[in-house]
Amino acid sequence: MKLFAHDHTMWATIGLYSGREDNQFFQRHDDGTVERRPKGISLRAGDAVALGADTIHSVSNPSREWTGSIHTYGGDFFAAGRSMWPALDAPPSEFDSAKVEVVLEAAAAKARG
Repeated sequence: MKLFAHDHTMWATIGLYSGREDNQFFQRHDDGTVERRPKGISLRAGDAVALGADTIHSVSNPSREWTGSIHTYGGDFFAAGRSMWPALDAPPSEFDSAKVEVVLEAAAAKARG
């Protein structure tokens, strides 16, 4: 599973209780595009990470093991004006949870079958 770059516009904490989650971080440029930062972080069961309000990241799970995690956000996650970058060399688009569901469902179908 690989989810495109996105922001939360608020602090967040992520704690894993199963599986794996690789986070890649990005820096936003003045033109709205983002550039991959050299270091990311790989989380496994028992790990946690705190993300700042300005963090832009993508999430992937390169294993076939299901990931279980708890996410806590410092605000109204659904009302915040969040952005996503399906293409890194393009300006962001408004965050679309339906597109996230498509990615997650495709990964789940692949894992099941």
